[in-house]
Amino acid sequence: MLNWIGPSPRWQIPRDALFCERSRAVQPAINEIAKPFPVSLNAISKHLMVLERAGLLHREIRGRKHYCSIEPRPLREADEWLEHYRQFWEQRINALEAYVARKYEASKRRIRHGNNR
Repeated sequence: MLNWIGPSPRWQIPRDALFCERSRAVQPAINEIAKPFPVSLNAISKHLMVLERAGLLHREIRGRKHYCSIEPRPLREADEWLEHYRQFWEQRINALEAYVARKYEASKRRIRHGNNR
């Protein structure tokens, strides 16, 4: 079982993922999202506010209850931006790999033929 409260930031990722998973299918109330976590409702609410400010979560208030739903658009936009740079760097890394392979083969040929420059 994962430690959802750990002091290290790496523990925040599973917690965020679980928040997102629990609020994807329906619009659960904050207290429903908070049930499986061993922290206060106030702590959960603060965490959800961070996601809301980032544009990843939409909160709807009906009466005294707050309902949450995922906003996937910002993640899609980030994914598109990252994909552009992934392609860019993949091309550069492939070119570097080809260059290093050519230099390595050339140095092997020089060594075989006795030319050690």
